[in-house]
Amino acid sequence: MAKSAEKKGTRGIQILLVDNERDFVEVYADILRAWGYTVTTTTSAAQAIQLVGGADFDLVITDIWMPGMNGIDLLKTLKQMRSTLPVIVITGYSSVQTAIQAMKAEAADYLTKSQFLESKARERIERTLMNREIEPKRKGKTDQHRGGAREQG
Repeated sequence: MAKSAEKKGTRGIQILLVDNERDFVEVYADILRAWGYTVTTTTSAAQAIQLVGGADFDLVITDIWMPGMNGIDLLKTLKQMRSTLPVIVITGYSSVQTAIQAMKAEAADYLTKSQFLESKARERIERTLMNREIEPKRKGKTDQHRGGAREQG
């Protein structure tokens, strides 16, 4: 089930946070809200796809290791839906292999969950959001919102 902040974040930035671990979602959503973002959470990759299909998120942050569809496959699906949507991949179990997979799938960044508690995570999110503003101008704003089939989950 998705949860959303009741009031708009002071920055007007909409972030979707995806992780099958409910405790992680709640703690890190609170951190993002404290930084001024509007946060929607879900514990399901399938629901994340539905949410992105029906809303205009500025950033998606997703865990890699989830049951069903993993975060790399979610990243690839979201990029097919909205090629300019930045997706940051996070993991509790970092490896060179998963970092390479994430970057090949066009992740905007790759963070460990422990880095989320550090000020560097905030800087990296800010940089990703700033790059989001620049990219469409570079690409001529060719991004299309594709509806496509939605998964149930």
